[in-house]
Amino acid sequence: MAMDASIVGGVTGNKAEVDANNNAKVNLPTTNTQAGFTRLTAAAATGDMRDLVISDEGHAYVAQSYQVWEKQWNSAATNWANSIGTNATTMTKIQQNGFLRLNGGAVTTINTGIAVYSNRTFNLEESVELRVRMYVRHTNATVSNKQFDIGLGYYAFAAGQAAAMNEFIGFRWTTAAGLQAVLGTSAGGVATEQTVNINGNVPYSDNVTREYELLVLESEVYFYVNGVWVATIARDPAVWATTKAVSLPFIARLFNGGVAPTLAPVFDIGEVSIRRVGGNDTLPFSYIKAAMGNSSYHFQPDLGASTATHLVPASGTAPTGAVGSNTAAALATTSMGGLVRNTLTGVTVTLSTNILWTAYTNPAYPTAAGQATNARVFYCTGITISPMIVTTALTGGGFTAAWFATIGSTAVSLATTDADGTTAVAQRAPRFVPLSLVSTLAATAALGVVSTDVGDHQYTFPTPLVVNPGEVLSIGMRTIAVTAAVTAGSADCMIGINGYWE
Repeated sequence: MAMDASIVGGVTGNKAEVDANNNAKVNLPTTNTQAGFTRLTAAAATGDMRDLVISDEGHAYVAQSYQVWEKQWNSAATNWANSIGTNATTMTKIQQNGFLRLNGGAVTTINTGIAVYSNRTFNLEESVELRVRMYVRHTNATVSNKQFDIGLGYYAFAAGQAAAMNEFIGFRWTTAAGLQAVLGTSAGGVATEQTVNINGNVPYSDNVTREYELLVLESEVYFYVNGVWVATIARDPAVWATTKAVSLPFIARLFNGGVAPTLAPVFDIGEVSIRRVGGNDTLPFSYIKAAMGNSSYHFQPDLGASTATHLVPASGTAPTGAVGSNTAAALATTSMGGLVRNTLTGVTVTLSTNILWTAYTNPAYPTAAGQATNARVFYCTGITISPMIVTTALTGGGFTAAWFATIGSTAVSLATTDADGTTAVAQRAPRFVPLSLVSTLAATAALGVVSTDVGDHQYTFPTPLVVNPGEVLSIGMRTIAVTAAVTAGSADCMIGINGYWE
């Protein structure tokens, strides 16, 4: 069928053509002042259509996405400490048919709650998208006097687990029985939040698993449920980005308020996936480290003094000696390496005793109200250990020890065990990494004696050692043969750590 052009814009002459769906075939103007606009859309996995997101500068771009964190719940809850922390007051978590269930005991007790959070944080960067995909199923989501939050964020852990979020990007089932999208920031030192009601501020039906997704950009956050856009929240006009923090952990928490809910709220969390889109992930790490200056020889950005990570005494100044043991390191926890003096009285007649030389604590994200976190993950790519040199003659002694590194612990002490937190941050045990170096010092070794070493003094890890915020990277040795305890004396050692912050 053809359309008479005389009825289109009052123009007479040739007839305009239409396609099989009776849509007019039109050449759009190419002059900027005359052209209209087009909407770029794409089909989601569910078949729904969504708009493509354009950058803050108004540019469309194509970028590869990379999964940076993914968590499923098919193992026992006790196996999650290396990736998930827990703080709880009365409420419990359980593994339930592939879900992590919060409030596994279905309690309605007032002022009780539970939070789970990732040990690692995820950077919010210019021109980089974070896509956070979470599956949630619930029971009694429409009751009042409870709150459930899931997304990226952190708060001050305390009894009841009901403190206001410090910074938060995510979905909230409110104490007033509503459902909201939330963007909170601590800009100005006080936590403030913007909220948008979802589904008319009414939670979706119980006992159905749904996909909740966040698309986090520098200036706004998009919220989706089952692939359908439900809300957009722009950054607070008083700040330059979505949050004051440069990095946030995943978090999910549930609590009952000061009045008991009439029915027990129970929330099941399915798979959680966090992906980065764009940025420099396609570049080799060596180039990234050189370009960004994020090698371990620079302090962690925004968190410490420039001398904090590598303590090397000034020329003519000896290092301070301290006793290394299973619970304390010879070098301070703010120092990543350098010239270390170890008072070797930690070597006892008990075999398989650990003697720590260094223990560097990667600064944790703060939880006090109104504070933002710049905490980043540290990737250790290599370790260098020199031979030991006796600096004070040994009394007793004669030992052989094997060197190791540890990661994952929330404390210097290697006796730390995995445990859930209450009002304090959950603690985690160290994970040992054997190093292929064995050192021997003879009994009553004199000043200047150098250890006899077998193995490698320099290591490069094909898979970096990951040190999350708040975790400790330790280097020490474990005695495997001892002829007598060291009752006096010390040795120096040079220790270097290579790596970069995310």
